[in-house]
Amino acid sequence: MAYFEWTEEMSVGVELLDADHRALINWINQLESISEEATRDIHWDDWFRKLNNYIRFHFSREEKVMETCGFQELVDHRQEHLRFEQEVAALREHCHPGMEVSSVARLLELLRYWLKDHILVSDRKYVRYVALDPKLARQVASVFGPSLDDPYWSTLRADDQC
Repeated sequence: MAYFEWTEEMSVGVELLDADHRALINWINQLESISEEATRDIHWDDWFRKLNNYIRFHFSREEKVMETCGFQELVDHRQEHLRFEQEVAALREHCHPGMEVSSVARLLELLRYWLKDHILVSDRKYVRYVALDPKLARQVASVFGPSLDDPYWSTLRADDQC
């Protein structure tokens, strides 16, 4: 069962960025589907390494597209990215084998908030800038390589991805 489904209202007009967002939705859905007992079996270091790689890779790609397209709120957007990265790092300190279910719940809450507030609100602000030159935005995004939902990424070790 999918807890979150990709919709066109989430699109920012750059397929690679949209695909990265879809990858995050898939990870959230996977985490949502894990039972309380199964949280003890998750390799949290690997999971957070994957999430941190996502953060570094996707934010770099997205910020470069915004910069190239002349997005005027880029500084504020970067600050949102930095705060999210810091919140993930703080949660990572509490995630370990056998951890409390409340730590998983806090992680899910953060990821849900990020999806609903950042992707559906903050990211929507740069859509009109991308629309001014969508071809350039696609070219800049493609410099970073395939989207995070591409099978290419699964062939690499988590710490080699970025």
